[in-house]
Amino acid sequence: RTFREAEIGLGTPQDPLRLPLREEANASGCFHCPTATCDCVVFEDALEDALGRVDMKRVTEVAGNNALCAKSLNPCFVARLVHLLDIDASDTFYDLGCGNGSILFQVAFSTGARCVGVEISKHNAELARRTWDLLKPDLERIAGHAMPEVTIVTGDLADLIMEPQFAGPAPLKILTSNKLLPLSLTHFMSERFRRLARGSRVACFDDLYPHGRESAKTRDPEAFELFHMTDCIWPQLSVEWCAAEGPFYVHTRV
Repeated sequence: RTFREAEIGLGTPQDPLRLPLREEANASGCFHCPTATCDCVVFEDALEDALGRVDMKRVTEVAGNNALCAKSLNPCFVARLVHLLDIDASDTFYDLGCGNGSILFQVAFSTGARCVGVEISKHNAELARRTWDLLKPDLERIAGHAMPEVTIVTGDLADLIMEPQFAGPAPLKILTSNKLLPLSLTHFMSERFRRLARGSRVACFDDLYPHGRESAKTRDPEAFELFHMTDCIWPQLSVEWCAAEGPFYVHTRV
């Protein structure tokens, strides 16, 4: 089955999209993907091997006591995000707060899309670059073709999304793991993303355009005109920071 066929729910605040776990693993050993085969396990094995050969380790607590900020998504969840963001080889994918780059690498491997990550931690950004140098030839050998361009930018994501070329004429596919970012930065992103080209999609964990209450449409009518909003639930064992299921959102510029 496809992801679309396996998902249940309407994608509303009252009935979010869910992807039930499989009772038995697919032929690739994955319990999350509804397809007969997937590349989650083979990618995860290749990533772990590359990380084991890098002479650096990821720093997860880079903002005081906030241990969540540099943790990532498991490959099974990234595969679902590729589906929800509708990423293909013609796209540019941005991971705003890319940590060790694992999401970028999987998106590049599974879709062929050009990938750009921004990471404020100099240490983690350098780790991501070194990991890609080791991982890229392994993935090219597995895939049998060259990998697309992957760029790691060290800096503040606010600076990157303010660049004129960011909100250009071509639609973008964006992930922001903004759950513990300052609220002012989430608000800044919500304003900047209104300028994205039609067809752009943004996945986030702290809702950029709150829409669960009846009053939301009155409070921010422009957001409802610019975006189709989809509420989703990630299944168990999808993220590094929590074993339970949880909410996320996908906003499509219309």
